[in-house]
Amino acid sequence: MVLVVTMARNYNDKDIGKIIDFAVENRDVVRWINIQPVAFAGRAKEYSPEEIRQFRITIPDVLIEIEEQTGGKISRWDWRPVNWPVALGKLVEAITGSPKPIFGNNPICGASTFIYYDQDTKEILPITKIVDVDGFEKAVWDIHGKAVRGGVWRGIAAVETLKLLRYVKHKSFRNILANFLIKKDYESLGQVMFNVIGLGIMHFMDVFNFDVHRVQRCDIHYATPDGRIIPFCTMNNFHRDKVEHSFKMDVKDWLKIKLAKNTAVYI
Repeated sequence: MVLVVTMARNYNDKDIGKIIDFAVENRDVVRWINIQPVAFAGRAKEYSPEEIRQFRITIPDVLIEIEEQTGGKISRWDWRPVNWPVALGKLVEAITGSPKPIFGNNPICGASTFIYYDQDTKEILPITKIVDVDGFEKAVWDIHGKAVRGGVWRGIAAVETLKLLRYVKHKSFRNILANFLIKKDYESLGQVMFNVIGLGIMHFMDVFNFDVHRVQRCDIHYATPDGRIIPFCTMNNFHRDKVEHSFKMDVKDWLKIKLAKNTAVYI
């Protein structure tokens, strides 16, 4: 289960600490909290400039709120850009020789981190406290470089991957992570993720902060019935009304077409 929160200043920004507590208490089913600072697109375009100033909240604003509401347990320095996992994706590509989806969006589109619930101390720990994430990423890129040059192939990939465990500082987490890297099965992955919750922030754009460079690297798209692929923020700000008007259909007409297709299949 993923908790998705549209966050606005002076509306629900003081609730994020309680939302994190709820996720931790229900970590057997909650895997992620996705925070979306409010974007004034669609119906929100009708808000006045005064209301927009009242409700607008940025990614740094949210990080500071989380730091304050968790008593510093999750600080503003515990986050990384949402495209951080590109290193892992590129490594898997190089080792397997098969292209993988790469989340290579603009780094200012969002931020993310993970929190780990330590069952022994009953505390939440950000991933940066139990893993040297920057050293880990550099090591991944180093292995990727070897793989590209032909120095890593499937037979020794597992050995190279296990070396990454030296960046994991938390003993219990290192053990269950090693178990997964060795077994590579769903059950061992479940053991890793049971006490881990992801936190992500994606600030979709509106006409007040629209950035062409971000759109050019968008990783979230709409596919329209005529085959076009439209970046998420572009769709919501400029295309949605026209697209919906072009393809809208009366429910009765849609049901007739659907019924006709189903009848043809049965025949």
